[in-house]
Amino acid sequence: MLHILAELAPLKISDGSRPVLRAASAQDRRLNGVAGGRWWPAISKRPSLAIQLFDGDFSEDVAPGSASFVIRLDALQNMDGSVRSYRWAGAPVTLYAIDTASSLNAAGSYDVGDIAGARIFKGRVQSFTGEGGGLSVTAEVDVEPFNIDVLAQEYTGTGDDEGGADLKGRLKPWIFGRALNVEPVLINGVENVVQFSAYPIQGISALYERGAASFGSSIGNYATYEELVAATIPAGRWATCHARGMARLGAPPFGVITGDVDGDNGGGFLRKTGAIIQRIAAVRGVSSGLIDAASFAALDLAVPYPINIVITEQTSLLELARRLARPCNAQAGVDFTGRLFAVRPTIGSPALTLHAQGRRLPPVRRCSEADVSPPYKRIMFGANRSWRVHTFDEIAFDAALIDRGAYDPAETYRRGNIVSLPNGSRWLYASDTPKAGSAPSLANSDWQLMSGPITAGDINYGTGESLESLKPAEPGATNGTPAGTNILGRPVEEVIFDLDLNGMNWHDLVILTDTRNAVMMARTTLEGQAIGTVVSSFKAEQTENNQAVAETFSLLGAKSGDGESWNWNINSVMVAPGVSMSQYMRGVSASIGDVEASVTDLRTVVVGANGDITAKAVLALKAGNKIVGFVFTNNGELSSADFEFDAVRFLKPNGSLMWGYDPGRAKVIMEDVIVNTLEARSVKTESIDANSVTGLWSASYPDVLVSGGEVTLAEIVNYVVGDDTDGKALLELQFTQDGTLNIDTAMRLRCYMNFGSGYQLVRDVPQGIGVSSGNARWILNSGFKLPIIANGPVSIKITATPYAIPGGGTSSSSYARNILVMIFEGYR
Repeated sequence: MLHILAELAPLKISDGSRPVLRAASAQDRRLNGVAGGRWWPAISKRPSLAIQLFDGDFSEDVAPGSASFVIRLDALQNMDGSVRSYRWAGAPVTLYAIDTASSLNAAGSYDVGDIAGARIFKGRVQSFTGEGGGLSVTAEVDVEPFNIDVLAQEYTGTGDDEGGADLKGRLKPWIFGRALNVEPVLINGVENVVQFSAYPIQGISALYERGAASFGSSIGNYATYEELVAATIPAGRWATCHARGMARLGAPPFGVITGDVDGDNGGGFLRKTGAIIQRIAAVRGVSSGLIDAASFAALDLAVPYPINIVITEQTSLLELARRLARPCNAQAGVDFTGRLFAVRPTIGSPALTLHAQGRRLPPVRRCSEADVSPPYKRIMFGANRSWRVHTFDEIAFDAALIDRGAYDPAETYRRGNIVSLPNGSRWLYASDTPKAGSAPSLANSDWQLMSGPITAGDINYGTGESLESLKPAEPGATNGTPAGTNILGRPVEEVIFDLDLNGMNWHDLVILTDTRNAVMMARTTLEGQAIGTVVSSFKAEQTENNQAVAETFSLLGAKSGDGESWNWNINSVMVAPGVSMSQYMRGVSASIGDVEASVTDLRTVVVGANGDITAKAVLALKAGNKIVGFVFTNNGELSSADFEFDAVRFLKPNGSLMWGYDPGRAKVIMEDVIVNTLEARSVKTESIDANSVTGLWSASYPDVLVSGGEVTLAEIVNYVVGDDTDGKALLELQFTQDGTLNIDTAMRLRCYMNFGSGYQLVRDVPQGIGVSSGNARWILNSGFKLPIIANGPVSIKITATPYAIPGGGTSSSSYARNILVMIFEGYR
């Protein structure tokens, strides 16, 4: 039996670290202390591993391996109390399998030595779902190390071996194996230096200009680029620098230069698929621990044939490995432990035989013919690619090369014309004299053979046998048998006589057998099929019909848990074509006679295929004729909330009213309300105590008898006028000066303001009326207006003192009644 250990490293947001959490699949002291660690029993569902290697026709790549399992967060909290706050996306995951048959160490735990040897999976969290105390995790192997670019070098365009400015940013090529007719990169047009590969190569066996071997052999190889450039090379000759993958011509080229190159030799001339993939991985810095070297060695052993490849376009290591493995009937991918591997699919022996006429078990109910994938197991092919295919105008020939297709004796052919014969051979017309009716052949000097005919001997099966060796016998080779030929110890004449003698008996026996077979088929078959097959077909069709009904009901929904109702599936049940609706309603009610009370809760969601959406929630409480409730509506563009009630109250924690609606007074009542900005059309108030009011502020004060000394009519403490930007207001005092006590009456009104350093007098005005004789009684409307400019709190005090009007008046007492002070903020 195997136990599973898991290491997970989620992200800790507070400091960016990744604490390692260790979990086990069982609570067992032998397991929970493996390798000196603490493995908490938190795996509630063991991992299931999956990887797709082969789809049957090499049309799909090896899918990344995955692991799915469930851990208990509440259990891991015993190890780390902050586990629920961690980020799990992309967290590294490693799984180990521990065999319970392992011996124990001195600490009483399974003795696994190096726990890395027990690793069965290594990857990162791809997706997760948390529900309750459980966390369902799906992890995939990490393929990022193999997404590295294969070509890592670019020409800088700085001259010499880095090429001119026109090459800046161009990737340097890389060649493996024996590649034919490769076109190099011209890196130095002055010195005629070309580069075939950016890495050391085995050699260059031939150099061509315009497809012709016009340069002969190399005059030598030089160790460095500098030595190659400094060498004296005669015109028409060339030299190499294998260490840099370069060659140099003795004179500027006239046409396209190509060469046959033995490629990369960084530690050995590699020509097999597995070895080349491992070489690229090593050069690009992929750790050897991430390469399954044994699988690539097995690939080279199973397919021991040389390959060649010229890499000029950017690709990833993983994509290149997949591409090189396919011609070997193999798949390359990343295994469960994060290692790059290659594998050839194997086909086992048949497990059973299916009979189309139902004569074997299990019976065949229906059969049909379909196309199948090619028989990859039996296919083997080979090729040697020409990496630079020349156009006719690039080839060194003294006439224009023109492909004329199939040879036609009625056509006139000229020098440079190319034709083909029915046997597949291709010919070049080389004569200077145009002709018609001159058929291509080896004996005709007008033509030169370009490629020979295709023969049956050129076509081989995967077994190695040629088509030629399997051709049928020559015509008439088996017609007739010579007299006296021995057939099973008897002359052929006797055998023929017996056949003639017994032929009629055999004919009658065949007819009788056919009759019996017809009777048996009539009794044991129905419409040409065996009864057993018909019955089996009927059962299968009935099963299909039942399944169709079940699928239809599954589209509608399912029974509720108590079996008393049906729950619709909102994703498949539509109220109209393309419109899905989900509705939920619950309610309770009670009644006696005409007296009824109820509570109804309705939730509705409607989604249309055109994007229209509506969500609505209604809660209604009804008692008699009274209803209280709300309606919430949201259509994706406008959300609204409607409330219906007779009275509403918002209470403080101590039970006192914060604010509410009083149905008796039909007003909203507020206690202890803070308003940052208040816009009011009219204000009626008894008093206001505020640090800041925008707009109109007013207050009424009680009547005051102005007699003797100075008395206070009104005082406003720490009133904030506007803000730092606009601190302007207009103060207005209004009151009624009642002189019914005396004939002559007047007052001296004073206004003091305190901006933080004590009250200062800012307004001193006398007003009133004097009567020299008579007993008239009167009332005088009095007051003043005063602008205020301040950017902070200000205190205001308004006083009055009896005043003697000049010209004979006396200083008499009077009343200040209906005192009203108003402040208009924002005054200009």
